[in-house]
Amino acid sequence: MDELISSTDPQEASGLAFAVIKYILKKGGWVLGNTHLTLLKMLVSEDREMLNGSMLFDPLTKKPTYKLRIGEIGASHAFDIAVDAGLSQEIVDEARRYVQGKESHLERVISDLRNRESLLESLINEYEEKLAYITEKEKKAEKIAKERAQKIILQAREEVTGLIKQLEKEIKKEKKLKIAKTIRKTLQEKAKEYDIFTTPAKELIPGRVYRIKPIGILATLQKVKDKKAIIKVGLREMEVPTSSLYEVE
Repeated sequence: MDELISSTDPQEASGLAFAVIKYILKKGGWVLGNTHLTLLKMLVSEDREMLNGSMLFDPLTKKPTYKLRIGEIGASHAFDIAVDAGLSQEIVDEARRYVQGKESHLERVISDLRNRESLLESLINEYEEKLAYITEKEKKAEKIAKERAQKIILQAREEVTGLIKQLEKEIKKEKKLKIAKTIRKTLQEKAKEYDIFTTPAKELIPGRVYRIKPIGILATLQKVKDKKAIIKVGLREMEVPTSSLYEVE
């Protein structure tokens, strides 16, 4: 609503406008309006269902900023605008004196609201500072917790890696032992298959050929002397124990 009931006595207009707004709210409606009626502003500020708003005014440029501040009673700034428009300062000062007494109550209301706003801003700032402090503490605590967790994880990984390496060594060692045992067994089995020293010499007869252990060569027996045998390999004679002579098979 734009300047609701503005073309009559300001006091009566304020009463009528306030009553109209209350009626619309009672019926479940919403009202967004603007006014220069001082009494209407005061009535709205004292009603819990309503809220004032102020369109901000730049005192330096004497122009509106077109920014809305909720919860604050606005002023018309007629005197400032009049001076800026070229009206005599003497006339404006005289006008201020005429309305000074009548505005005292409104000024008290405005002052009270501004004090409340200042207190609220102070409380908000205090809350934001405490919140920032708590947030910073939480961040530090979270950082410390993460660092500790990472340290524990790293230590655990190192321990696990060490255990894995140790197990791998043990497994390799075990595998090597198993392989060695398998090879030994295989060699033993193969040795049995190809064993050339199966039958020791039963009779030692000069001129007979025997196989000499452990080298496996064939040699001709020349003669036997006690437990020694003189054998001939090619053109060379040598002496070996009689127990080293095996039958040729």
